[in-house]
Amino acid sequence: MTASVTNRYMPAEDVIVYVTERLRTSASRLMLPVPDDRGRSTADGERPAVDVGEARSRKKRLGQSLVDFWTGTDCPPDSLNKYILLTARMLRFEVSEAEAVGVLQNYMAEHPDLSFSDRLSSGQHAEVSRVIRSTVRAVFADNGGQADPETSTRILDKAHAFFRRIGFKLSDRTTWNRLNMTTGQLGPDFGWSEEEMELIRRNLVPVLKADLPLAASATRHFLRYVHGQQGTEISRDNIPYILKDYQLKIRKSKKKSAFLKQLIGLDWLVISKHHQWFARGSGRQGRARQYEIGPALVYKFDTPRQASNNPEGNNNSRED
Repeated sequence: MTASVTNRYMPAEDVIVYVTERLRTSASRLMLPVPDDRGRSTADGERPAVDVGEARSRKKRLGQSLVDFWTGTDCPPDSLNKYILLTARMLRFEVSEAEAVGVLQNYMAEHPDLSFSDRLSSGQHAEVSRVIRSTVRAVFADNGGQADPETSTRILDKAHAFFRRIGFKLSDRTTWNRLNMTTGQLGPDFGWSEEEMELIRRNLVPVLKADLPLAASATRHFLRYVHGQQGTEISRDNIPYILKDYQLKIRKSKKKSAFLKQLIGLDWLVISKHHQWFARGSGRQGRARQYEIGPALVYKFDTPRQASNNPEGNNNSRED
């Protein structure tokens, strides 16, 4: 079947086929790996060396490209169809079909710059809305008519698993900053008193399995992050990414929970908003806790930083 672009009265079935065929985008253009069904590279038939850091970077770039598009930061000309399709494919992991249509419609209505699209700039919003509905329907039916749905889904599964670990949801704008947690806004720097360093030695060194200077520096960075991200949920699973520059072995759930428990027990951290659970689609979804600086340390963030003669020092912090 060949569909004409100028056909304004195509049957619904033809519209879906036309849209999905037109919107197919190769995985290589989306900066994702393209393994065959045995996990080998389709480029040379040999299994490539696995670079975990590079794989994570590709997934972050994928998420960042979507955020940049919907915030108007980077909207390549005539890229509307591509980003509607890719967004729908990622939303399939987070929301129901009807909710995905609603999210896309809202993001389109709130888009700050429509000049990149001839249809949007000429006011063809009804046509764009129709494309959104048809694309979402096709994606939820078979991942958008991909030539190899199984491989495509496997690639997207890995991207979604990474997004879930860092607490990023394309359907929730409040989580979009989590793609750049290690460079997020930090609260003011501060020094530790001798008494506080002793508390770190007794309570946090055993949990982090680190020496005192490293434990003190990592703890300070985490607390500065909490202060800088006030009002933002912080999942327990985000801790390794927030502290990744410190090379701590803190990926196990038990250790992450123990780290938070010690900070709360010292009154250095308080829970400002607890978990929230609600039904979404066919599953049970949750919102992570929000934290604030506890009463024992709030003075460090409410007053100008003072010089300190503490054993850790302030001139060699990893965030400086």
